[in-house]
Amino acid sequence: REYVDLDKISQKMINAIISIEDQRFWSHDGVDPWGILRSAIKMTGGGSTIPQQLMTNLFDLKEDIGETQYGTFEYYQERIKYKLRQIVLAKRLNEILSEQVKEEKPNLPDEEIKYEMKRKILELYLNYIEFGNNSFGIEAASKGYFKTSAKDLTLSQAVILASLPKGPTQYSPFTEEGKKHLL
Repeated sequence: REYVDLDKISQKMINAIISIEDQRFWSHDGVDPWGILRSAIKMTGGGSTIPQQLMTNLFDLKEDIGETQYGTFEYYQERIKYKLRQIVLAKRLNEILSEQVKEEKPNLPDEEIKYEMKRKILELYLNYIEFGNNSFGIEAASKGYFKTSAKDLTLSQAVILASLPKGPTQYSPFTEEGKKHLL
């Protein structure tokens, strides 16, 4: 992992990760009720925002459903507990980062505070998520996959990297399975 400031990450990468992972990132407060409702109705995973995914990665909150059989009451109970942990931690992250921005820049209006807090979340997210191939963070992934810095990523490189957090092995351009997805 090589930590880089958000200003040293290609805007194409930032746009790609938001587009793939959390389309309403700039408007929600860390939780996307519509995303959660959509995933509940479709009975699929997902519905987690970038702040929720960041908390899952930082605190290793991987779903621990264990041997619970899909579709049972216990299964849904474990899923709800997992989602609630994500939500509480994402909300707390927003509070902490908002306070940090207020301390650093005390005269900012509320909208600017929210924008700066969101930028901090993106920076943390892009520096801590796994991109597969032993690449943790966007700089390591950029160098590992494309031998370039995160600030110099092209649109196609950014899109490939943005797809990796959902399935690092499944979408890796280094695996046969991943190459099929690229075609």
